[in-house]
Amino acid sequence: MHLLDLPTEVLLLILSYFETFRDLYCLAITCRTSFSVVSFPGHILHLAHSSTEFQPYPHLLLATKSRSLADWAVSEISHRAQLLNAIEGGCEAVLQLGLEKSPLTFEDLCNIHRTRINVIDPLSEALYPQCRPEARTDDVMLALINFWIYCDLFHHTISSSYSILTVAPLSNETRLAWLRFCIPDAVCNPQYKVVRPYPTQQQSLTEVIRHVWRDVCERLTGKDNPKPAWVGWWVRCALHAGIPTLSLINSKDAKAIPPEIKAVEEQARQMIQGGVEPDVVEYTFKAETGSWLSLYRDIMWSQSLAHEMEKRSIIM
Repeated sequence: MHLLDLPTEVLLLILSYFETFRDLYCLAITCRTSFSVVSFPGHILHLAHSSTEFQPYPHLLLATKSRSLADWAVSEISHRAQLLNAIEGGCEAVLQLGLEKSPLTFEDLCNIHRTRINVIDPLSEALYPQCRPEARTDDVMLALINFWIYCDLFHHTISSSYSILTVAPLSNETRLAWLRFCIPDAVCNPQYKVVRPYPTQQQSLTEVIRHVWRDVCERLTGKDNPKPAWVGWWVRCALHAGIPTLSLINSKDAKAIPPEIKAVEEQARQMIQGGVEPDVVEYTFKAETGSWLSLYRDIMWSQSLAHEMEKRSIIM
């Protein structure tokens, strides 16, 4: 009997013994029948949850679904409320909502696998020696994935800095809630101070993006002075392009710029030439006022609000 003549249930049982995603991929590309079996929804989710190649869970899966989840959320007011409610339940709750709206596919796993092999893993190894002595390689990798999630989940907010949107971005409250509940850190959320050891994901994220942004700025701006007015505006947005930002550092060609970042460059140039001035942002800690400036500013903002809430609880 030919292998593909076996019942689907038996084939799925056989696939559960495959040890690597690469083995599964090689089987999937042999023919349409094997691809349809490998792409079976229940098997895809089981593979993603159990395989070490898709760890850390749920962050890596959430990263690939963040952009589609954001597009769904901004489409209706009720969707925004659902997303905020999920965020308050942590990363797994956000992933569950994301998979409800856009189920995980075999193509998603291929994208995750390529991104991890070509971008996340090599960059984690390169940044690890530059981080604080107590940092672990897992901390660096998780920080990079958290950066990816932030850039994709709030891509409407970031793109509003250099383009006119047809929908309103997610609120400041939603971004701050994401930092508080999905990137746990004892500095930003007093409730984590009872956990040992203290979670320090925001501290790791701050440290990693500092190194990433330094390298990106050097790659994009070089040493030429003075620079046109649009360059600073462009670089600020290019620092928040997600995977294109990270892949820019990994590129061996110093002049190679991802097309997504080139597109932002052109839009920033056109807006400056059209007489539009870069937005001047006033620093504020009120959750529904002020404009977006950067991920780093959001982290500082979130921590300031947490300290203020802690002071009030002590006084009361």
